[in-house]
Amino acid sequence: MRRSTYLSFIGVAALLGGAATPALAADCTTAQFSDAVLARFPNIRAVCTEIIDKDGQQYAVVKGDLVRTGTNAVYMKFKMADGTKSETKKIQTKPDFRVKINGTPTSVRNLAVGQELTAYVKVSDPVIALEPAVETEPLDLTPMEAPAPMMASTDAAMPHTASPLPGLAALGALLLGFAGLLMVFRVRRES
Repeated sequence: MRRSTYLSFIGVAALLGGAATPALAADCTTAQFSDAVLARFPNIRAVCTEIIDKDGQQYAVVKGDLVRTGTNAVYMKFKMADGTKSETKKIQTKPDFRVKINGTPTSVRNLAVGQELTAYVKVSDPVIALEPAVETEPLDLTPMEAPAPMMASTDAAMPHTASPLPGLAALGALLLGFAGLLMVFRVRRES
């Protein structure tokens, strides 16, 4: 009788414990990023700060510094956990898009280099969006560009920006010196 009572208590405790414990949310290390996301953003796990659910989809939150702005685009370097920064990523934006900087909605045209921005990368698709100034605004998702291939160069050529005039001047000075030397030998020979 005691054994069955103990087993009953253990069974009830297991059932209640399982019902009371919510499923663990995904984090940056356990998120199931699609192969397309990993191909376009290979170090996504290193720059991800958290995984959030927005409109029924999972997004990786990434923070980075603005490198420059362009026509309808911003260029960012994302911060990695070890303190280094990722390669520069381009994020397409609309001209009137606004982000929140120090609590103030700011147009992307008025951003300054070095300001920290937050972006969202969709876990299942290779798309990215800047965090809008108003939390209720929908995300303006744009495709992530593929990383630029590394150029393997065996001979690094310097740019051809220098003029040939300094070289010609040095050659002229050398020839004048040689002519002067010949003249000195000729004068010594005649005397």
